[in-house]
Amino acid sequence: MALNIPLLQAPDAPGGRIPSPFTGEVYILSRTAMELAYTDATHRRSSAAKGVLFMTTQRLVFLPEDPAKAGYASIELPFRGMTGEHLHQPIFSCNNLTASCAYYDGMPFTGELSYKIVFKNGGIGVFLPLFNRCLGAARQAAAAAGGGGWGGGGGGGSPPRAPRQTRGPTSGARATCRAPLPPSTRPTRRACT
Repeated sequence: MALNIPLLQAPDAPGGRIPSPFTGEVYILSRTAMELAYTDATHRRSSAAKGVLFMTTQRLVFLPEDPAKAGYASIELPFRGMTGEHLHQPIFSCNNLTASCAYYDGMPFTGELSYKIVFKNGGIGVFLPLFNRCLGAARQAAAAAGGGGWGGGGGGGSPPRAPRQTRGPTSGARATCRAPLPPSTRPTRRACT
């Protein structure tokens, strides 16, 4: 987990900015009209910040619409440190995803950060299969590396330093993006008669 990560100017992106990519990272999707509220051992956000959520092959990144009001310009939630994820589908309000995430060294948080992402304009049908695929790939990579986990996941070890910012997708990232979406998420075409 990290606050105020480097951003790139992108005039055609929602909000005009995107997170600076890591080595081997590929952007998968972005969602506008999202809300994020978070809690850690020392601080609770009383009101959710509205903004844009980006999903990549390595992390979720939230960019608030009004950084001054939110108190941060961006917040990164890496798949590798994510635990306790749960999708809530309440009857009388918006779908939301709750989870916890470990922090990177040097961040102003203690322990794990718990967060809630609210889908104000829908989109969970496309988001969820991709989220599960990326989260599973991150966990497989962590298990293969023998790192187990870090942060509150019980795997031991200390939190990692934030990855370096560079470009260039790896074969694993390409495979994640090339995998077909479930039939219900493919665009449909209607013929008018």
